[in-house]
Amino acid sequence: MKRNPKEGGYATEGADALARYAFTTIGVNKMYASIRPENQASIRIAERIGMSAEGSFIKQYKCKNMEHIIYFKERG
Repeated sequence: MKRNPKEGGYATEGADALARYAFTTIGVNKMYASIRPENQASIRIAERIGMSAEGSFIKQYKCKNMEHIIYFKERG
């Protein structure tokens, strides 16, 4: 893996590689990620690899309501 600050770091490169693998090798048509709104680093990575916000949902964990944003990317 190569680090290029203009394109992002290792996490961005890994996420992009995973997306390419999912679309080309496995053959999925759409991939999803659920990200907590306060996790700005993960949101930046998702957007950097071309994912878009599609909606949100509330997940209850240990009696707490936790919002998650749904990001997606389609093959293409």
